Amino acid sequence: MSNTHLKRVIVIICAYLSAFAITIGNVQAKDNYPNRTVRFVIPHAPAGPADLVARELSHYLSTKWGESVINDNRSGANGSIGAEMVVKAPADGYTLLLTSMGVVAVNPSLNNLKFDPLKDLSPIALVANSSNVLVVSPSLGVKNLQEFIQLVKANPGQMNFGSAGVGTASHLSMELLNQTAGLKMLHVPYKGASPALTDLMSNQIQAFMSGTTGALPYIQSGKLIALGVTSSENIAILPNVPPIAKSLPGFELGNWYGLFAPAGTPKELVQQISQDVQAILQSPDVKKNLFKSGFEPVPNQTPEQFAQFVKREVDRWSKVVKSSNIQAN
Repeated sequence: MSNTHLKRVIVIICAYLSAFAITIGNVQAKDNYPNRTVRFVIPHAPAGPADLVARELSHYLSTKWGESVINDNRSGANGSIGAEMVVKAPADGYTLLLTSMGVVAVNPSLNNLKFDPLKDLSPIALVANSSNVLVVSPSLGVKNLQEFIQLVKANPGQMNFGSAGVGTASHLSMELLNQTAGLKMLHVPYKGASPALTDLMSNQIQAFMSGTTGALPYIQSGKLIALGVTSSENIAILPNVPPIAKSLPGFELGNWYGLFAPAGTPKELVQQISQDVQAILQSPDVKKNLFKSGFEPVPNQTPEQFAQFVKREVDRWSKVVKSSNIQAN
């Protein structure tokens, strides 16, 4: 055999061995995962909605995997700080991001991010959705969405809506309502939902698109009136409140929560984690617990389907941000 032929044979053998080694490594990573603590980075403040979803998921995954799954809150910069930690983490499945839609779908249009969520994160699973509810003070004198829209149109630019902050679900859902219904309401951002609800009840603002669990006690006590939910169907936690879409066809949004890994995480590992999450989301106990907290689990979705969903959401909210001329703080 000539030296040339020998070199070709060696190159081919090395290529096969390299591919074999990668395959074996991925199989071992899948079969042995996890063999130590897994960390969920939550880029939001403690005790918020993302925490509720993360605690539910981490508890059952810990049981399923036989290894601890801990929750690590790293809030700041609209969630970008925590997300960036995951982007920079080793792509081995031991540091994952559990976040709401704002961080990956809205921030790209609001902030000068140091990373690209579509390129630097690997979507694993869409975990849960939650609906918002449009609430007003009884003193406003409206009993349904149609009356509210008529009142706002009769007073253009004179009524305010509050939000939990620029770019939050409560902000974007009201901007979408403004666009869909042709309203002119002014935005008053707060540092969280609680102060916005407080000012709503004292008539400092006229409307707020609240998370359902946060507004529920005030709705039940009669301190606030619920005009509509942002889901396409009635929801279990507020069964008598109609969807806004019944009055404004096409109006629909949910504040979704998803699980992501750093880009480059082996596909087999992403698939395994996704399948384990899907199995947990179909558990009757998990469904019951999430429903009770105002969330709807989203099982039976592959990582590929979730990735396409995230891309559509980025495109969707980019249009809303631009058309509303929203500027980050």
